[in-house]
Amino acid sequence: MPDFLKKFSNRVNINPAKTVLITDSTSYKAIVVARYLRKLYPTLRILGCTSEKIAVYCHSCFFKKVLVVKQAVSPGPAYAKAIGGIIKKHDVTLLLPVNSQEIRALLKYKHLLHNSLWYMGDFNSFCILDDKKRFSQLLQELKLPHPRIIHDLKFRGRAVIKPYCGSSSKEVAYVKNDGMNPLSCLKTRLRSGKYLLQEFIEGEGVGYSGYFRNGQIKNGYAHRRIAEFPISGGSSVLRERYRYHDKKKLRALVSSVLKKVSWSGFAMFEFKRTQNEKLVFIECNPRIWGSIHQGLAEGTNYFEFLLGPSLRKASTRKLRVRTELFPLSWLALLQYLFSGRLKTIFQIIKGKNSNILDVSPTSDPFGFLSLCLRIIKK
Repeated sequence: MPDFLKKFSNRVNINPAKTVLITDSTSYKAIVVARYLRKLYPTLRILGCTSEKIAVYCHSCFFKKVLVVKQAVSPGPAYAKAIGGIIKKHDVTLLLPVNSQEIRALLKYKHLLHNSLWYMGDFNSFCILDDKKRFSQLLQELKLPHPRIIHDLKFRGRAVIKPYCGSSSKEVAYVKNDGMNPLSCLKTRLRSGKYLLQEFIEGEGVGYSGYFRNGQIKNGYAHRRIAEFPISGGSSVLRERYRYHDKKKLRALVSSVLKKVSWSGFAMFEFKRTQNEKLVFIECNPRIWGSIHQGLAEGTNYFEFLLGPSLRKASTRKLRVRTELFPLSWLALLQYLFSGRLKTIFQIIKGKNSNILDVSPTSDPFGFLSLCLRIIKK
């Protein structure tokens, strides 16, 4: 774009046309982001990519086009080269990967992506936040509240075992021990050197998310979980704004970590808020997170630093806003019913008709279908 046109576009608040590539296009996170960008930045050309061939024909209406990546995500450079080829061919100016496995593969070979990840920090900073063991060690060093790591299998009480890296709830297990007999079922996992055993923290799930630049919070938002699936500790399927009095404390805890790890990029810091109002770090997801729709629905533009002011105003709703991941929210409701958790059931049903769906079957039928096919396949 000529210099005089750039100056003109800045004065009248017009964003020059750009091409954005969003990975994992059948995921609800990718669809939510594509819809938001299409609404607020109508000059953008939004592309998606995935390994699912059917997504070429069955994909969200908010993608201009969806491309198939044949190379599987791997520690080597093959996947990054494949994405780099798409970036070069379609003149992509901004790449938005949405899951941690991809980001590890892409950030490690950032030089192959034609400066499309210019807004993200270095690979080591990402690994400190993403690796649950390293993140726990960081919190211990900073003397911030976090679950203690359990080394003795004769521990008493409840615990959670989770992989060092990854965000899938399928690999997370919750256990209870009376301290008399070691839990032999955990030995194989722990000896593999890939799993972490931590004490279980009872409390309400809350999160502080945003876009960060060199350890500074550019756009931040706090939310609380109402329901998750599976209910033992899975993905957030119903959320709302964080309404407690200690929001500043939540932000301050995040800032304490960012002073040590000067991260640039998206991230969601997950906490448990106990009955005595103590905030305890659980983990960090240094990527676009599952509940990103909640902040976007309430007017937090996480992409403003990347794309500039939007052409249209974001929603600034003052009434209670809750976002819902349908149809998993219904499966969660069934699990809560069988478990007899009446308080959570009441919270889910209350105001259900006013919830905003992450992916709507009426306004985006093919996007919803691609999401359902993804759920069935998994």
